[in-house]
Amino acid sequence: MIITAHGGAMGTGRNSQKYFERTADYRADALEIDVRSRGDLLYISHLPALFPGKCIPLARAFDMVAESGLMVNCDIKERRLVKRVLDLAKSAGIADKVYFTGAVTLEDSDDIDAGAVWLNAFNFSEVGVTPASAARIKVMIGATGNPAYRGINIDKRRATDEFMRAAAAAGLGVSVYTVDDPAEQRRLAAFRPDNITTNRPLELRRLLEAEAEK
Repeated sequence: MIITAHGGAMGTGRNSQKYFERTADYRADALEIDVRSRGDLLYISHLPALFPGKCIPLARAFDMVAESGLMVNCDIKERRLVKRVLDLAKSAGIADKVYFTGAVTLEDSDDIDAGAVWLNAFNFSEVGVTPASAARIKVMIGATGNPAYRGINIDKRRATDEFMRAAAAAGLGVSVYTVDDPAEQRRLAAFRPDNITTNRPLELRRLLEAEAEK
């Protein structure tokens, strides 16, 4: 199971220099960054920036990820951006450490030949995200024929016990965000999803270690 430090984890500020400087404190497996574009510039910001040149360029963010040795969750904020991001990751030598969420679609499959993808719920509006649709979602993802497409990325409110059990039965990979409450961390960790994204990665790491010692 991947533990991803949500952007701004431990009060560091989303997509900030401080967030990258404290990577060792998180004891996470991955960092989350929000990716946007303005013309030829790829930059990291949760919301569209009035002055994107003042934001951290994605190329610099990838350099810092490479220095950390961690994986990176690129939460894509704009459609049709994933190929540019993946090409940059390849040039930075970290394509094998990238996983995508956000505005990536089933139709982007032809552009993704490295890394991994957990698709957000909007891709499955036709069938909904319910225990009854878990098997159908698995089929829809499998129809891409792309092994990089691992499963679905859902908010913790959708990740009910019933859905998690149905996903496990269907062989559907699940990534869950943003899980900060200790009781919710414990509940969801018991299902061993592919990923949990949290602002409190250190607490989740300690929980997993305590469970492993039992």
